[in-house]
Formats: sequence, C-alpha cells, structure tokens
Amino acid sequence: MRDPYLSEVGVVTFLDVLGWKGIWQRKNNAIDDLEDLVKAIKKKSLRFERGISNKQTNIMIVSDTIVIFTSTEKSSIQKVIDLHGQICKYAIPLSIKRGIPLRGATSFGDVVISSDNNIFAGKAIDEAASWHEMSDWIGVFLTPSASFIYLDINQNYWVKYEPPLKKGLVIDTYCVNWLDVSEDKINEIKNDFIQLAPIVPDIVSKFSNAIKFLEYLLHHR
Repeated sequence: MRDPYLSEVGVVTFLDVLGWKGIWQRKNNAIDDLEDLVKAIKKKSLRFERGISNKQTNIMIVSDTIVIFTSTEKSSIQKVIDLHGQICKYAIPLSIKRGIPLRGATSFGDVVISSDNNIFAGKAIDEAASWHEMSDWIGVFLTPSASFIYLDINQNYWVKYEPPLKKGLVIDTYCVNWLDVSEDKINEIKNDFIQLAPIVPDIVSKFSNAIKFLEYLLHHR
C-alpha cells in the first residue's frame, strides 16, 4: 500500500495576516483579497524558482496564514532560502497595498507532506509556526534552523538585523530586505499605513517597528 505521507527536507515560510480578527470592520472582501494575494504570489514564485529547485514551491492558505514550502537538496539550500526571501520581498509590499500586511518566519528542516502536496507536519513546520507570531512588526526573519545554515548571504533578499519580538526575546538572525529603500518609498509606505486606519494601540508598534527597519536599511546601504 502506498504511504500517503512523504518525508522531505526543505524551507518553510509562514506568513500571518496582521489584524485579521478585526479586519471585517475595515474590509468587506478580506477573504477575496487574501486569495488574490496568494494567486499573485504563486504566479511570481513560478518565475522566481526557475533553475533553483527541481520541485515546485507549494503555497497554500491555512486560516489567515500563508504557508510556503520548497523541498531542496543540500546543495541548493542557500538558493532556496534566497528564493523564499525573494518571494517575501514581493509579497510584503503587495500585502500592504492590499490592506492585509504580513509578518512571518522562515525555517529549514524536515517536513511531512501528504500525497496531494498539502503540508502536514514536521520539525520545520513546528519551528516556523512557533516563531512567526512572535514578531512585533511587518516583516519576515529566519528562525534559528534556517539562520544557522544560511552562510552565503544575499543582501538583495536578507540582511542582518534583530527583529522586534514579543516577550523580550532576542534573536541574532537575518530579515527579508523587503523594500529597495529611499526616503520617498518610506513615505509611500507610511501613507499606505494611514489607509489601514484605525491604527489602534495594539498594532501601532508593528507599523513603527517596520518603519524603523526601513530606516535602518536606508542608512546602512
């Protein structure tokens, strides 16, 4: 009998939509917007992954979370981590424009998938799931498993930075370089944030921490 589950090694990214619980107050078509965002990410990922992995990247929605998985051989780990950085660099600004900003985390390790290519479980899944909701901003960072193995840094997609985390946690890692920064582009992002009003106390730190990161990128190019 064919085993319905396959064990693979790869890179996993969890992207969580900020403010989903209260999104109905400001968006009537939030589910449609999320589905359209995922369709756009899938389309771009097909182009991004050419020549990087011989297996297609799986992208799906689980509640208000986008899950991205790419299996990889050892020789391609760096390229696949960069692939996820490239996907997130595309997804984050687009998500802000769509009014459903994203935060997340990227891990590396074992993943168990079903025969129909739906992610099921595994160490990399657990790690990404544990870390992705800990950040207090809009952005994506590498979890320890991915950070420890990511040795050949591509600053087009990842930069050394300590992401703002809840509970006073500190992690020495890399974060997605999600905007080719300039003063004008930062101001444009600020204007996009205004469109997400009301900016209540529960979420203001996520916006301000995202701006701090962009200003860091601007002054450390």
